[in-house]
Amino acid sequence: MPLDPEEFFPDPFAADPNDSKDTFKNLVRRHQPQSKPTNKGVMTGAQGEHSQQKPPIPKEKQQPQNKDQQPQKEQQQSQTTEPQHQAQLQKQKLQRQKQKQKEQLQQQQQQQQQQPKPREKTQEELEQEARQRAKDIQTYKSEIYYSSYYYDDIYAYRHVKLPKSISRWLPHYGLLKQKEWEYLGVEQEAQWEHYMVHAPEPHILLFRREFKGVEEQLKNEERQERFRRRKRETGVKEDKNRVAIADNATRAAKRQKP
Repeated sequence: MPLDPEEFFPDPFAADPNDSKDTFKNLVRRHQPQSKPTNKGVMTGAQGEHSQQKPPIPKEKQQPQNKDQQPQKEQQQSQTTEPQHQAQLQKQKLQRQKQKQKEQLQQQQQQQQQQPKPREKTQEELEQEARQRAKDIQTYKSEIYYSSYYYDDIYAYRHVKLPKSISRWLPHYGLLKQKEWEYLGVEQEAQWEHYMVHAPEPHILLFRREFKGVEEQLKNEERQERFRRRKRETGVKEDKNRVAIADNATRAAKRQKP
């Protein structure tokens, strides 16, 4: 009869039924063999490539518990936060505008400080400038262009085009007086006036004067109208006189008959 080795060498870690459950022997887990594969070829244990465990459901597909309450809460939050959000956006916009204006003012002040102050010209420089101006005007005086006259009911117009060499001596203010345009070499009568600045091209001088022929023309038209009216009136009177004379002649002829 073969001998059982467990009778002579008992397992020191074997659970003892006489000991309490909290003892070391009863707490130690015994080694359990892995389960064998089934006939279908699927492993039931922790190992194996073909396990039947289901994958976890992603959070995006998980349905909320309270489907009806969540949209209502979102609508209430959006209604309460929308006016506050608009007010905050408006406030930020005003702050940006103020900041931009402040930066522009600072830039303008810096530019004004950096610009050098105009230096006063000396007497020699003024005399040299006057000589150069007179030389340019005398040299290019023949290149001044005078347009033909054009009219309306009240004024006669013309424009004078100065060459660029003379136009740089134009005064910085607007309209010119007679002495000033004569000094620039423009030969124009005193009745004309420089009435408008040509904004795109200031070297084109626009002149006008009252068209005196208009007054004479109006007087002639009034005179002709009175003459035609008088002629119509006198013509009616002449016709009445002719009728009266003819009536008197017929009456006299009747009286002379026996």
